Amino acid sequence: SDGWETKRRRGVTSETHDWVVVRLTGQGIVDRLELDTNWFKGNFPDTARVVGRDGDGEWRELLPRRKLMAHTRHLYVEELVDRGPFTELRLEVFPDGGVSRMRVFG
Repeated sequence: SDGWETKRRRGVTSETHDWVVVRLTGQGIVDRLELDTNWFKGNFPDTARVVGRDGDGEWRELLPRRKLMAHTRHLYVEELVDRGPFTELRLEVFPDGGVSRMRVFG
């Protein structure tokens, strides 16, 4: 309800990242994706990417790594590379920071 905020770490590089896996309620094709950093003005990720998989299959890139801004709703439609079908999505944040919500429409 309050979003997801990772702990700041020392020795962080641009390749160090945290991630969270979200299981969808069923198999679906993604039409639109929203990453929201609302309320995270000083602790938001520099970049994020989203990958997905269908069942136990290989992870495939849904949204390539994108620059994020503080306190902003980032909406993606044209940027989506592989729209599915997916049963799970993994949000990866680089290097760390807070995300208010991830919304998936399909």
